[in-house]
Order: sequence, then C-alpha cells, then structure tokens
Amino acid sequence: MNTAKKLLLVVLALAISVAAVLGMVACKGEPDVDTEVIISIDQTVLPDLAEKSLADYMAAMKEKNKIQYEGTVREYGLYVESINGRKADAKTEYWGLFTDDEEFSNEAYGTYTATDGTTYAMASVGASSLKIKVGKKYVWVIQTLS
Repeated sequence: MNTAKKLLLVVLALAISVAAVLGMVACKGEPDVDTEVIISIDQTVLPDLAEKSLADYMAAMKEKNKIQYEGTVREYGLYVESINGRKADAKTEYWGLFTDDEEFSNEAYGTYTATDGTTYAMASVGASSLKIKVGKKYVWVIQTLS
C-alpha cells in the first residue's frame, strides 16, 4: 500500500473518531422526552381531589385515555413499570417520581431539570401516598439504577 493510501486511511479514521465523539458530546445532558412525563393536576379529570393520591389521579387519567401506564401494587403502593408505552428495563432502570410540591419532595434525594427548564425534587413518598394538589406538577422520569 502506498503512502498516499495509508495517509488517506488515517485521515478517514480520525474524521470518523472525531464525528463520533462530537455526536456523544452533543447528546449529553439533553432530556429525552420519551423518558419524561409531566402530570399537571386538572379537576376535570378527577373533580373531587380531597385526599386523593397521585396513583388515584393517574387511574382517573387512564380511564379517560389521557395516559397509559402499567404497574403493580406492592407493599408500599403503586410501582410504575411503563408509561405511554415506554417500559423501564427492570435490570437497569426505573420510573422515578419528582415534584414541585415541597411538602412531598426532598432535594437531598435528587433533582431533575425537565425539558421546559423547570427543576423538580424527588418525591419523598410514592405515588400511592403522595396527596395531589391543584397547581402542582408531578414528573415521572426514567432513572438509571446505580
């Protein structure tokens, strides 16, 4: 192989490597909208909100075809496995719950910045125990197990 061909192959390999690295850097930190579901409380979905949990509200949303989810009720309440067709890989992922309701969240557990730029704190209780409030938002986000 002559020197010109070798040089061309080296330049081509370098260009492919640079493109791959730039592609990874460009994607870093950008939320994936398929892994984020924001729920805003709307009294037309569930008129009587008194003492209702997020799990109750989601069940009412599901009945009205406003959300699709699958989950199981376990010892501590509803464990969400999939939302709107996006299933968490049980070996590496889970649906984490975040909210802007300071009564039911704790930044020490973690925070999440949504695609709209709003930062939410991780819920301090699960969906079955989290009492919903008008004006508050509840965000389900795919999280990676560590």
